[in-house]
Formats: sequence, structure tokens, C-alpha cells
Amino acid sequence: MSTLQPFRKDFYVPHPDIIQRQMPEVIKYRAEKEITVKGNNIPKPNNTFEEGNFPDYVMNEI
Repeated sequence: MSTLQPFRKDFYVPHPDIIQRQMPEVIKYRAEKEITVKGNNIPKPNNTFEEGNFPDYVMNEI
């Protein structure tokens, strides 16, 4: 296994709308939806399926 290259498991790419979303809006959304989070570097939530960056074949089924 020492010959294998390291594999980065970070596939998440936030949608531009999520990046631009301000923390007060995120806090309000989480409060309204009763979402509790713990930890560090928690990503902002997706408010719509479009923000999930799903492939077209998935979006066509939604």
C-alpha cells in the first residue's frame, strides 16, 4: 500500500449562492428549520436542490 498515492476525499464544491449567503441568513434558516449543528467548519446549508450541484440526470428525476 505504500505505493498508492494519497486520495483526497473532499468532493464538496459549494454552489455560488451558498458561498455568498451571509451568516445571519444561515442562522435564521437553521433556527426556522430547527437544525442544530456542532463542530468546526460546518458548511452552510443548501436551501434548494439546485444548490446541491447534482448531475443533470439526478435533477431531471427531482
